[in-house]
Amino acid sequence: MAGDAAHAPPPHSDFSISPMAAARFAICKTSLVALLSLLFIVVLNHTVHHGGISVRSAESTERSGATLTSAGAGRRHSLLQINGNNNSNINNATITNADQHHYHRKLFKLSDFLDPKSTSERTHDEFQHNDNPTASSSSSSSTIPPYSLYNILRTIPHFRRELFLLHYSPHHDQFHVYINESKDGWVTALHNRIYQIMPMLAYALRHHFGHRFTKGSNDLVLLVSSGDEPKVNCHCIVNDMSLFSEDATNNRFGSGTSGCNKNLFAPILQFGAVFRDTTILPSLVTMPVWHHLPCLRQWQQTQTICPSYKERAAIAGVGGSHSNTAAATAPLLEQVWENLLPQIIWRGSDFGFLWCIHPQLRLIDYEMDIEKRIQLSQCRDSARGILHCLTQLWEILTPRWRAVFWSSEADLNVHEGMEYDNEEGERGHSTSISSSVQLPWIDAKFTVKTRVHNHAVSNIEKIMNRYTPYEQYGLHVVTTDFMSFEELSRYRYQFDIGGGGGTTFGGTIDKLAMPGVLFHHVTSTKDYFHDDIVPWMHYIPVDESLSDLHDMYQWAIQNNEQAMRISEAASEYVKSWAEPRFMEEMYNRYYVETLGRVVDAYESTGEDVGKVLKERKWTLIAKGSGKDLKFQYTKEPSA
Repeated sequence: MAGDAAHAPPPHSDFSISPMAAARFAICKTSLVALLSLLFIVVLNHTVHHGGISVRSAESTERSGATLTSAGAGRRHSLLQINGNNNSNINNATITNADQHHYHRKLFKLSDFLDPKSTSERTHDEFQHNDNPTASSSSSSSTIPPYSLYNILRTIPHFRRELFLLHYSPHHDQFHVYINESKDGWVTALHNRIYQIMPMLAYALRHHFGHRFTKGSNDLVLLVSSGDEPKVNCHCIVNDMSLFSEDATNNRFGSGTSGCNKNLFAPILQFGAVFRDTTILPSLVTMPVWHHLPCLRQWQQTQTICPSYKERAAIAGVGGSHSNTAAATAPLLEQVWENLLPQIIWRGSDFGFLWCIHPQLRLIDYEMDIEKRIQLSQCRDSARGILHCLTQLWEILTPRWRAVFWSSEADLNVHEGMEYDNEEGERGHSTSISSSVQLPWIDAKFTVKTRVHNHAVSNIEKIMNRYTPYEQYGLHVVTTDFMSFEELSRYRYQFDIGGGGGTTFGGTIDKLAMPGVLFHHVTSTKDYFHDDIVPWMHYIPVDESLSDLHDMYQWAIQNNEQAMRISEAASEYVKSWAEPRFMEEMYNRYYVETLGRVVDAYESTGEDVGKVLKERKWTLIAKGSGKDLKFQYTKEPSA
């Protein structure tokens, strides 16, 4: 007991400890603090490198002025910084970073080219290709679920038109092409697109998958869509049918407005624009647009580059130089760039725009939309009054009509020698003066073709009459003068405005090749190569509604050198289209590999496909072994 008393704590000191215990506690405390510090450093380091803590804003504050950073590899961003200028609508929240889109694809190794925004070449390790599985309707790594004739038959009723079938018959050892005459007659079925698509498909199947197609093997059925965008009934795309009028519902929704179970759809090879939102039509398979098939087919059969790709590459970029070093071409590039007209240029047709997605947008009827408002004194009977009428119709104007409106307004400003502040509406922009000569900031007009496929357009006068009232007031909204590639190339700011399918097919790649920089219309749809061009690296992005077009124009004016560098990068990309290894990878990636996944997913039911299709009023229009597919549809077009 005496020993216990000797070690008892003093009275009223319940929390006191002995010197030995205190020493032991101090050692433990020091060790614990060191361990926690080490753990904190490890966690912080892991978090920063894996996106848990954003360091981008801290880096951004170190920059000043309007700066477009070098479009570097991997995590090096193309980031627009706007500080202290008038472009209040452009900021880090509205400018999309290239890395966020994961637009870089395996096909393009940009390390093969000189980075136009830096002085050193990229290495393959710097540039990491990162596919976004939700960004493309059919990425190279996507898996296509098994499907059969059952899924084919479930898909067919939900298409309005421009859907065809390619069937391999083991019994005949032939490929057969079918159309549904009730939806696709002579004109639609046998236009240039099907002539391009089907022979190339049959040849590719026989050539690349020959072991799969022999007598006694399983059959194959492919759905092929050739529309600007998939011509599926609108009720398969949108849920709110109240947006459509009764007449529109009957025409666009098909015979039924229910039962569109897209999960049961078969794969659809789409040789046109596809939806960016893959949930709209999950079974859509992205194929090259039909407009590009002739050159791909030439590569398929001869392993040579088509003349049009060579010609485009030869003139790509400022001055069309093919020098391997930026330093050698810099003076020439700058000289040609500065001689380009500092104006947005666009020519194209007056066409609808993604009707199922934007049913409120439509073409303008002068008598119904403009003249009626003038009679009701809602607009003045003058050029300015007509522009004011168009501002009242703004929510129904297609993107192309909006661009033409701005062009007419800007042109009127110049001719009147004033800067109109748009007192009657809120859609106008004052004319920008970027040189000693005053130019409208945009020149956008509809082009009416007088000849199509070497045949004169019979109703050209009727078409032109739609625009005559505007011309009488001095509003030049239309022209029959076709602008050549050379003429368009004289402008510094190119623009591709989406049409009926939301894209322009050949327009985008052609304008990427021109000396000027491309203002690319980013819409709800895209073409097969759009994931390989990067915003702020190859083009300046413009919103689907064109709401930021003037802001982007102002940015380009104020950041002349950065805009020129974007143009240079686009030129290098276009030049690669004339390289054999590029064509080889493009053909394999976007055609052979994609086609192979669809072939592998098909499960034969053993049914007589020809008999089934005949019972459903489908007509055989072409057949052949694959190397010699011949069209035999001889029915004359109806009057």
